[in-house]
Amino acid sequence: MNIISPDILALAALLYVTLLFYIAWRGDRLGSQQLPAKSALVYSLSLAVYCSSWTFFGAVGTASSHGWGFFAIYLGPILLFLLGYRLVQRIILISKQQNITSVSDFISSRYGKSRLVAILVTVIAVFGSLPYISLQLHAIALAFDTVTSRSLAGFSTGSQHPLTDTAFYSAVLLAGFTILFGTRHHNATEHHRGLIQAIAFESVVKLLAILAVGVFCLRLLPEIPLASPGVSWLNMGSTGEDAGAGFSFLDFTVRMLLSMVAILFLPRQFHVTVVEADNHHQVMGARWLLPAYLILVSLAVIPIALAGNLLLPGGGNADLFVLILPLSHGENLLVTAAFIGGISAATGMVIVAAISLSTMVCNDIVMPMLIYIRRLNILRHPGLSRIILTIRRISIALILLCSYGYFRLSDTSQGLANIGLVSFAATMQFAPAALAGLYWRGANRRGAVAGLILGFITWGYCLLLPTLLGYREVNLIFGETSWLHPHHLFGVEDLSPLVHGVFWSMAFNIGALILGSIRFRPSLLDRIQASVFLHTTPVEHPMPLFRGEGHHASVHDARTLCRSILGETASDRIFGSGRGPARHQENDPVPRELVQEIERSIASVIGASSARHVVAKTLLGRDISAEDLVVMLDETSQAITFNRELLQSGFEHISQGVSVIDRHQKLVAWNTRFVELLEFPEDFLYVGMPVEEVLRYNAARGEYGEGNSKGQVARRMEGFRSGKPHSEERKRPNGRYIRSQGNPMPGGGFVTSYTDITDTVNAEELLRKANESLEIRVMERTRDLEELNRQLQEVTEGKTRFLAAASHDLLQPINAARLFNQNILEQCELTDLTIQELTSRVDRSLVNADRLLRALLDISKLDAGSITPELSVFDIHELLEELALEMEPLAEQKGLTLQVRNRHIGVCSDRRLLRSMVQNLITNAIRYTPEGGVLVGCRLRGSRLSLEIYDTGIGIRKEDLERIFREFHRVQDDTRQSDGDGLGLGLAITHRLSQMLEHPVTVRSEFGRGSRFSISVPVRRLQMATRAEQEPRRPASRLSGLRVLCLEDALETLEAMEVLLKLWGCQVISCPDIATARAALGRTDPEVVIADYNLEDTETGLDLLREACPPGRVGRYGVMISAEQDPSIRSRAHAEGMYFLTKPVDPSSLRTLLRRAMAERPGEDPAWVPEQAETRAG
Repeated sequence: MNIISPDILALAALLYVTLLFYIAWRGDRLGSQQLPAKSALVYSLSLAVYCSSWTFFGAVGTASSHGWGFFAIYLGPILLFLLGYRLVQRIILISKQQNITSVSDFISSRYGKSRLVAILVTVIAVFGSLPYISLQLHAIALAFDTVTSRSLAGFSTGSQHPLTDTAFYSAVLLAGFTILFGTRHHNATEHHRGLIQAIAFESVVKLLAILAVGVFCLRLLPEIPLASPGVSWLNMGSTGEDAGAGFSFLDFTVRMLLSMVAILFLPRQFHVTVVEADNHHQVMGARWLLPAYLILVSLAVIPIALAGNLLLPGGGNADLFVLILPLSHGENLLVTAAFIGGISAATGMVIVAAISLSTMVCNDIVMPMLIYIRRLNILRHPGLSRIILTIRRISIALILLCSYGYFRLSDTSQGLANIGLVSFAATMQFAPAALAGLYWRGANRRGAVAGLILGFITWGYCLLLPTLLGYREVNLIFGETSWLHPHHLFGVEDLSPLVHGVFWSMAFNIGALILGSIRFRPSLLDRIQASVFLHTTPVEHPMPLFRGEGHHASVHDARTLCRSILGETASDRIFGSGRGPARHQENDPVPRELVQEIERSIASVIGASSARHVVAKTLLGRDISAEDLVVMLDETSQAITFNRELLQSGFEHISQGVSVIDRHQKLVAWNTRFVELLEFPEDFLYVGMPVEEVLRYNAARGEYGEGNSKGQVARRMEGFRSGKPHSEERKRPNGRYIRSQGNPMPGGGFVTSYTDITDTVNAEELLRKANESLEIRVMERTRDLEELNRQLQEVTEGKTRFLAAASHDLLQPINAARLFNQNILEQCELTDLTIQELTSRVDRSLVNADRLLRALLDISKLDAGSITPELSVFDIHELLEELALEMEPLAEQKGLTLQVRNRHIGVCSDRRLLRSMVQNLITNAIRYTPEGGVLVGCRLRGSRLSLEIYDTGIGIRKEDLERIFREFHRVQDDTRQSDGDGLGLGLAITHRLSQMLEHPVTVRSEFGRGSRFSISVPVRRLQMATRAEQEPRRPASRLSGLRVLCLEDALETLEAMEVLLKLWGCQVISCPDIATARAALGRTDPEVVIADYNLEDTETGLDLLREACPPGRVGRYGVMISAEQDPSIRSRAHAEGMYFLTKPVDPSSLRTLLRRAMAERPGEDPAWVPEQAETRAG
């Protein structure tokens, strides 16, 4: 095993301490100039001072022997900050408003600023912290001796002379650093920013160090089965002994609770968490950072403990695995880093603990003693601030000296964790008084004192004493079965020493607190301070020191007192705030508000209880004498008399009856309205009358209804004794209704108000009856309307189903007729003009029939309300481009020009419905334009886009402008220049769609010159690229050799489709059912698959298209055709990447799709194919 030179190790430690000095010095220079975010981070890291050398060394030892039980001391703080963070915020808020300087100041302030409570808390904190500080000295000595080979087991037995003891020099060094940076200011509430930044830096160092060792140990671990003895630590049961008791779930729970209290009330934790906090909002950042810090530390402990158990079986003290493992593998740099990390963990804890304890000793013990010795006249000493600093420095030195003495005297054979838990158990004694003070108004000073004393004695007897004597000596002195044995007190066995000691100390502490608080009545100051701590927004000022200005202290005296304690700067700040010389002369009596300001300022230096005593003694100048007491009583009597008259006058002039009883259930006050409402006889009531007599009198008169009068009286008396609010409404024998509301008063007693609510009850009864009759009528009307609505809905649904079914059946033969007609046109010779003309007329008739059926169905759906818009944001350029390509052949047939002035603009609408509106308007424009052309354009108008369709057609007369949107209304064409084949439904559908989509349609026209229709659509920002790249125009390609598979169960349509496709040069495979189509796909490789959606089988054409054209398949097109008008079918086809055509199939649209497929054949010269309205999804 490699050994590191002590000189090198000492040099590394010295350099590290020098760095800490620099960080603290720089932090003090910057002061409060750092950014809030940085300040919050430093605050959160400073809370990790909780992770002392116990964490760095002792946690590994606990994990090695007790498995996951080590995590208990980290789980408590994690749960407190994640779930109980509001408690932490509340403590900080109260402490800032009360100028709290320490945990003793916090608890004593709650209990009337009691000096005795402050002294008890300070004594417990000092005695409880000695084992914890000695633990740090012990850890430093262990680490140094181990790394420098003085003891591989790591134990300093304490047999050395102090001048050669590592722990002694560690104590001296820590005392010097603490005094240098922790006692430069006498104001205990002033932030030690430099020191806290050094503590935060230490937290980072120790985290990085233990993580580095953890990663190193992960590399050392071989692959082992879970049943290996080396991982037996994962089980709950202990593999070793913990002072003779195995580690159990009860131990885990107790340790977790101890750690939850310790993270708040350990003196050092209270200092960094509360005193050093800028405000209570900083807890929100620490709420997440501190738990994350503790989880990282816990994760690093696991591989170190595993590696130590596996690689060093019986190889030394498990607390030192952090050092021994890298040392045994020659990792000197890592050993040095681990040593520095352990030093950081120990020094951070000792420094903050020493500062907080010295503040408590100075403020709560030494300074009150010096003030009590009158001949010292300490309060008028010109160098009082220097005296306070000297006291704190001496206290720091004595605390570290006593800790070193405990280290030398105690049984050092215990693990580090056991020593730390003794201190945690001492801190646990603060929890009952502190938490009861926050949540129980009845908790008072005497109960707190009794609880603290009994809890402290029990803790010292059961936990501290065995650590000083040693467990063997304890057994020899008391005997293993004695009822006075510290580990088996009163015969309670089967508990570990820790659980046993915590149980008895908490039992005595809590029991004494409750009994003392119940037995003794709280003082006035107790009650005032209780209200401060119990309210969410605490009272800013405590009870004033005196009621009047009958004191001889002058402004000069007050200034002298402030300068002696606070110093020149702070004193000038107080007296320069507008309350001092600016308004009062030096010989003027000191004003009351200035006294309160002085008390708050002095409390920040010497604590609240000492400050109150100092100000009272100094500014009043003497104790209260009998003469002063008489004057105060006289003034108080006058004030009470005036207030009583004012209260009585108010009583008599309110509309409610009021009665007041004291805590002895005797009537002490009432008003005239109370007597009138309850009709008491004249002179029946008197002051001091037992309320039970009043209740019996009322019960005898039948005030409480029928029943056992004794039971009624007893029930009401029990309500008064319980002290709970109550409310009751009852009907008196005279028919009047009375509401009584009773509330308890502080200190006991009840005040009850009585209100005559007869008019309200009668009005409520009339309203209830009216509501009942109204509800009955509403229910009857509702049932009638629901029945009528149901019948109408059935009729509408039946009509819609009929139209859908009829249109499907009618469209099938029309589809076949159009295909056959196209065959005739394709085969006719150019000279057969008569046949071509007749065939064209047949085709136009079929198209008109198709349009009529579709329009009727659309009108039916719109009237039935079965169409729901599906709004989306899309590029209007794509929609207009599709319509231009679709409408261009129709315009060319009439010799017209169709121009589209397009723009890339995002609009919000239902794409399908908007397309139908624009298509209807363009179709109408072409139909009623004999010559010239049609222009489609876009124009931005504010936040909306105007889609405008211009034509040079026949125009519309003014009298027809309001009628053109009616069903079956067509513009009269006297010139006979229009097609004349319109149905009169296009504009009616467009009008209904515009109302549904809220897209206003406007029209301007001049008869004989043309028209302009416009649709106003809202403009929206495009969220993604939706602009399709246009394909270059190329010459049309032929369809010769294109392989096409057709699936159609209507044989006439299938035959017509086959003839037409063969006429175009395609190779056609006709399939009347899906089974035949699947078989054909297995034999051939079609380039296009055309399938009808509705088949007689249970499957649909979409099922075949999914199989034939799966995603990613290149070189095969899928085309869905259907006569169904359900838009969801079209959407499903597009979602699958298929094309969609409606029946009757337009031959030109079908040919366009086939040309596209032909153009994409491998090796084929790509040709331009016009992009149709129905495009392939994706």
